Amino acid sequence: APYLNEFAVRVPAAATVHARLLDHDVLAGLPLANWYPHDAALRDALLLATTELTTEADIERLVAALGEVSA
Repeated sequence: APYLNEFAVRVPAAATVHARLLDHDVLAGLPLANWYPHDAALRDALLLATTELTTEADIERLVAALGEVSA
């Protein structure tokens, strides 16, 4: 069946959040501002990807870590 595999998530200070997630051993996508520095719409976006190997536990871990580092 089809599944979603790439999507952007807006988070304030995406580059900082990305670095903090790495401190939690979570590689959460790519800060899009690195590739599109002049596009204000992408300044606070992380590009995330999933595959058929991504588990519900993986997603829950990402969401929990995002909650911790974004607070």
